[in-house]
Amino acid sequence: MIAAGIKRLDPQDSVDVESAARLHRELLPSSPVPRLGQAFMCRFYYRKLIEDGLICCDLYYDHGKAVGFIVYTKHASDFMARGLRRHWLYLSVLMAAAVLRRPTRIGVILSLLGISRTLKESSGNSTWGELLSLGVIPECRNSQYVRRTGRRISLELVEQAKEYFRAEHVSGFRGMVEARNRETLLFYHALGCEFQQVPGRRGETIQVIYQL
Repeated sequence: MIAAGIKRLDPQDSVDVESAARLHRELLPSSPVPRLGQAFMCRFYYRKLIEDGLICCDLYYDHGKAVGFIVYTKHASDFMARGLRRHWLYLSVLMAAAVLRRPTRIGVILSLLGISRTLKESSGNSTWGELLSLGVIPECRNSQYVRRTGRRISLELVEQAKEYFRAEHVSGFRGMVEARNRETLLFYHALGCEFQQVPGRRGETIQVIYQL
């Protein structure tokens, strides 16, 4: 663990994995990944998918505590399908247990598959990446924190992802943002992203697009 700065998540480090799952659950509670449960996050999403190189996660530590995270992939739209093909039996057991504990999770699974299918159908460029999740705890993104430390954690995390995409010869990336999340939309607007409606999402979700 580092005292301050960005650290690439180590899927064999339980502190890293649990920190990412905690931040995801606390900062993005309505997104599909935390709604599928702690076991899905810690044993599949932040372990198997990262071990396979299907997603990347960077954590931002401040005084030894993870206060921000970003998740991204060069396999836009089909990273989950690839993971399912590689670990279908393992994931089936995890999901069966998750649904038994909370039957409403079957709807989350179907929604996640529907979103992936919609994005794959609408994607016209296979060389693009995807920014899957980004979050920073409120006390580390307000103006007082920025003035005191000079750190803009969200921006530093996005810059880290951009370096990865450039190294992988990815020409741009996209991300999904809830239409009501004005703070995040303003952040992406300041980055120079373009906005598009997502087909079939009834204006609830905005797709942000960034050309590298």
